[in-house]
Amino acid sequence: MRAATVGCRWVEGRGLRWRKRIGALAKALGVGGVAFLGVRYLLRDPADADTLRAVTAGAFALPGGRSLVLAAAVVVLVTAISTAVTGIRATFLGDLVPERLSPRLRRVARWLGAVGNLTRAVAFGAVAVLGLIAVWRDDPEQVGGLDIALRTLADHTSA
Repeated sequence: MRAATVGCRWVEGRGLRWRKRIGALAKALGVGGVAFLGVRYLLRDPADADTLRAVTAGAFALPGGRSLVLAAAVVVLVTAISTAVTGIRATFLGDLVPERLSPRLRRVARWLGAVGNLTRAVAFGAVAVLGLIAVWRDDPEQVGGLDIALRTLADHTSA
């Protein structure tokens, strides 16, 4: 949030600086939203475990509801792909001030950033795929949050 409010002063060029600030704001809102959902999940009544499925079922019942769920799944999938590209290309390093980092610290930052971005991409991708499957099969029971997505991945990857 700091980069969004103060501005990426180390970035040359006014246009690029504003794009980075907008990106930082979007990232802060996204991470804040995930944190909010995480806290809500931890504080929820165990009887409400299927809230996301209930919301999806309600959306499916609306006119154009499947299209809404499809659009949400596509947005999450595009976010997953973008996050994977960021991790692979290490473009997140542009948010650092390289001259302030030792070579060793730069390597650590690159490695941790790549692993973190790719892990997030896999999690978002799994959630998106579950949403796409729900739309394809017209079955809101196929939708799942991060916990369901990770369990689904674990079931398909375990020997």
